[in-house]
Amino acid sequence: MVSIGHGGSGGTRTSLLVSFDGGAARELVSREELNAGLGAKIEYQAGFRAVVTESRAGQSITVDLSSRKADYLRLGIYDASGKLLKPVAGLVDGYGVFVPVRLPDGAEVFEGRQLVSGAHHADGLAVLASTWTLKDGHLQLQGVRVLPLGPGGGAHDPVDENGDGIGEALIGEQPIAGAAHVDRLGTVESRWQVSGDRLILQSVRIQPNRIPTGS
Repeated sequence: MVSIGHGGSGGTRTSLLVSFDGGAARELVSREELNAGLGAKIEYQAGFRAVVTESRAGQSITVDLSSRKADYLRLGIYDASGKLLKPVAGLVDGYGVFVPVRLPDGAEVFEGRQLVSGAHHADGLAVLASTWTLKDGHLQLQGVRVLPLGPGGGAHDPVDENGDGIGEALIGEQPIAGAAHVDRLGTVESRWQVSGDRLILQSVRIQPNRIPTGS
C-alpha cells in the first residue's frame, strides 16, 4: 500500500495498492476504484439540524447544530428562531485514512475514513467509516458507520484498542497557527471513543511545537 497525502485543510490522500511479484509493479485494483470512497447526502433542516445519509448502504444520522448557532446566524443560513434561510450543499472529502488491517482470524480488510462537512470545510458534521475487502481485483463494501462529530470536528485516524484489527478510538490533530498559517505554534490533540454510532470525547491536550536550541 502506497499512500500520498494531498496537504491542505482536508488532509485527504491518494492510495495505490501495488504488487511487485515477479519484479514488475502491478496495481491490484485500479486507483480510481481504490480512492473513490463513499458519497453522502447532506440535508439541513429547520431547528438547527442536519441529516447526513450515506449513499451506498443508506445509513443516516441527525446532527444537532444548536451549538454552532452563532456561526450559522453570521453566515445567514438560519435565523434566530431556527428557520432555514438557504440550502447548504455540504462536502464529502476523499479518504483522510485508508489502511489495511488484519483481523484475528487472519482475514485482511481495509478501513477508510472520510470527513463530511457542512457550511464550510471546518464545519465537520460526520465521519464515514467504511470496511472493505478485495476480491478479483475489486473492492467490496463490508460495512459502513456514519459517526457524528461535535463542534470543531475534523478527520481522525483509527486506533485499534482491543486487538481485533479495527480502529475503535479516533485521534484528532488540529494545528494552531500564529501570524501566518505556516507559523505553526502547536497542535490540539483529541482522543474520541466510538460508542455505537456516536463519538465521545475522551481527552484533549495542547502540544506545543519544540523550539530548536543551539548546541
